Amino acid sequence: MFKSNPGRDAVWNKLSELLNNHFLGSNGLEYTISMMAVDAGYATQEVYNWIRSHQECGRRLKE
Repeated sequence: MFKSNPGRDAVWNKLSELLNNHFLGSNGLEYTISMMAVDAGYATQEVYNWIRSHQECGRRLKE
């Protein structure tokens, strides 16, 4: 989890970069993030815009 200003492009770039990272587990295997959740309660439109461009790894959930 990281906190930042959702009105800044740098946040969304960082999130996209995180999705492309590979993580090495203690067992020596490499892992990637296959899905993540983003809270859309504050910057709803910004979140929807990002999700639209990353539909392969997430979807919008509504209460």
